[in-house]
Formats: sequence, structure tokens, C-alpha cells
Amino acid sequence: HGRVQAILKGVRRPNSKLKGAAESLTLFHVVFSPGRSLDVVRQVDAAEIFPALRANLIAMATALVAEELVYHAVAIERLEQPSEEFAWMKRLFLCLDLLAMDASKTGMAKAQIIQLCLSILTQFELLVLENTGYFPTLDSCVACQSLMSNDEDVIEQWHYFSVGQGGILCRLCVQSQSHEVGLVKMMVQTCQFLSAVHQSLWMPENLLTQENSTYLETFSKMAVTPLPQPDTFIRAQKFLRYYFAQKLEKKFQSFDFLFQIADSIKS
Repeated sequence: HGRVQAILKGVRRPNSKLKGAAESLTLFHVVFSPGRSLDVVRQVDAAEIFPALRANLIAMATALVAEELVYHAVAIERLEQPSEEFAWMKRLFLCLDLLAMDASKTGMAKAQIIQLCLSILTQFELLVLENTGYFPTLDSCVACQSLMSNDEDVIEQWHYFSVGQGGILCRLCVQSQSHEVGLVKMMVQTCQFLSAVHQSLWMPENLLTQENSTYLETFSKMAVTPLPQPDTFIRAQKFLRYYFAQKLEKKFQSFDFLFQIADSIKS
């Protein structure tokens, strides 16, 4: 049926049987009954609660970002068929399965936990951007199409990114468009990292064959070796948070929670 808006009557009561239906990161089987304006939830049965995610703060924070992105991505795409909305939910739960797999591993260093979780999230975010038509131009100037490898700013380790045009600008185009609103500096390393991730962007049908393997094996096939340090992922996430907020005109609270958890783990 696609997205359904419904009422959870009495969900705030301590002994309510519907209380769990208001939790994030949970897959439910739900029974509805028609109401005057909105359907009413009569029964819920939890099909998957992802205990491994709930036991690992960084994995849970990462999963909450993915969940919030899907919620807004479905709204932005203005999907007309329930099957299209279901495809987004399938992508989300595949992402959560991968996070849960790596979160359940024992004996890993805290830095590696951040690397694994954020590698999954970065791929998922780029998948969202690609499917919503907002994927940025990262290898050439979005205005004049000149390759950025020839730009003088590469030596200075900075690019200028235009949110309005959806891509990076070369030095000459920056000078001619210096009045543009939404022009921000972006580290060349961050740009190169996101480009490398995009080159190996997984699609849901390929992901189905990877359920019994770790995501590290998939990520190691990228053009980024060795696995980037946590700070590289964090910088990429901060850029993506800004870009998503500007393009979707939403404030993503889940990103703030993710950065707080990541900072506390690193310290």
C-alpha cells in the first residue's frame, strides 16, 4: 500500500501493547482499521528489532541517519506507486542488515567500528543522492566542465562547491561567480574520497548476494586503499549533512547525534 498515515491510540500509556510501534529501527507487521480521516493501528507484531544495532551506539546512530534519509527521500521523489516506496524500504533494511552484521563483531577497535559503520552509511547516502537526482559533480567543474585535476586549487587542497549548481567549481568560475550564495570550501581529499566511493556504488540487487560476508570485504574493492581513517569519513559526513540539508530543505537531527557519538568514541 505504500506509505500509510495512521493513529496509535493510547500509545503513551505505560502498559500499551502498541508502544513498540513508535520505536525507530524496527520492522513490524501491522493491522489497521479504517478511521474517519486516518487509519487506526489495532495490532503490531515485531518482525525484526535489530538487537545488534541497539547494543552498539555508533551502529545505531548510523542507522538512524539512513532511516531519516529514506523518510525524506520518499517524500522528495513524490512516488506514485507503492512498489517504488517498497524498493526504498528494501534498500534501507539491506543497509540495516549490513550495519547489524558488523556491529555484532567482537574484538574490534573503536576506530574500526567507526570506519565500518560510516563506510556503509556513505555508500547508502550516495545511493540516495543518485536515486533522487541530486548527486553532485565531483570530478569536473560543474560550470565549464574542465577537469578538476588541472585546477590550481588542487595544490592548495581545497575545492569550492556550489550547492545551487550541485558541484565543484574551478578557480576561474569561482572568480566569475563569487557573488553566488551557497558557495563553500570543500577539501580535495573529501571530494576524491566521495568520487572513489561512487565508482563502486552498490545497488540493492548486488547487495543480496553479500548477506554472508562482511561489508569490509566489499568496501576493500574500492579505489580507496587502505581503508580511510575515521576523520576522513567524518569530514565526508559533515559535507553530506550540509548538502542534504540544503537540497532537501530539512534539518537532520540524526546527523548531530551521529557526530556526538563518533566524537565521544574517538576521545
